[in-house]
Amino acid sequence: MSSQVLFRKLFLILRYCLLAIVVLITLFPLYYMITTSFKTPIQTYDPSVWIFKPTMENYISLFTNYKVTRYIVNSVVVTGVSIALTLVLA
Repeated sequence: MSSQVLFRKLFLILRYCLLAIVVLITLFPLYYMITTSFKTPIQTYDPSVWIFKPTMENYISLFTNYKVTRYIVNSVVVTGVSIALTLVLA
C-alpha cells in the first residue's frame, strides 16, 4: 500500500471521527432537554442523576394547567394560512 493511499484512509478516518464528535455535540442538548422533561423537579437540579425513573408528571401539568392545546392549534392555523397565502401570491 502506498503512502498516499494510507494518508487518504487516515484522513478519511479522522474526518469521520471529527464529524461524529460534531454530531454528538450538536445532539446532546436535545437529548438533555428530552430526558430532563421526564424527570421530577428534584431530579432536574441533581446533576448526579443519570439513571432515573421517567415520569409524565410535567406533561400532565402542562396540559392541565395551561392552554397548550389552544397554542398548538393557533400555530397550526397561522402556519396553514401563511402557506396558503404564499402559494396563492407566489
